[in-house]
Amino acid sequence: MAEKAVPSQTKKVPTSTMKIIIIIILMIFLMILGIGAGVFYGLGKTPELVAKYKLYDYPLVGQFFPRPKTNFDTIEIIPDNTKDAAPLIMPSVTAALPNTQTEPLKTPILPQDAELAKQQKALQIESAKRISKLARLYGSMKPEEAVPILSKLDDEIILSILGKMEEEQVAKLLPLFDAQKAASLTQMMLKGNINR
Repeated sequence: MAEKAVPSQTKKVPTSTMKIIIIIILMIFLMILGIGAGVFYGLGKTPELVAKYKLYDYPLVGQFFPRPKTNFDTIEIIPDNTKDAAPLIMPSVTAALPNTQTEPLKTPILPQDAELAKQQKALQIESAKRISKLARLYGSMKPEEAVPILSKLDDEIILSILGKMEEEQVAKLLPLFDAQKAASLTQMMLKGNINR
């Protein structure tokens, strides 16, 4: 007897299973797209949501959200173990004072001091940006137009603006000031009062 060849059958995935897989993939894609759009447009105010719902207290999820710091949290201060640290008092002042110790003062850094230092740094950066902008503005003007305006400003402001300009621009502006003002500005530049 001859055996009949059985055609090889491939397993077909039922269409209902395929539809479910496609729907799941589409749902995941839409979720990722929605989260991305929310982050891009700033719809999710993460710090406010974390604080409102105290997400840092939930297990598993809490490890992704840091607990907000308060003024009562402890901070770690690294002790200064260097014996040869430079004294905070200048030697000439130390010699004039009787029985003074030249050990550095050890004061803990408070969170408010760190925040104040950050704010001061931010203000300095903003001030430097404004001075640079003014320097570009006066540098683009004709020297004959810029000098009458600059000469009415305080010397410190003039020096800050000149300090951000190219030397060629300053060389064109300086001779147009009156002789006394130009000499005063030059002396201040020589002493190093110019901010670059």
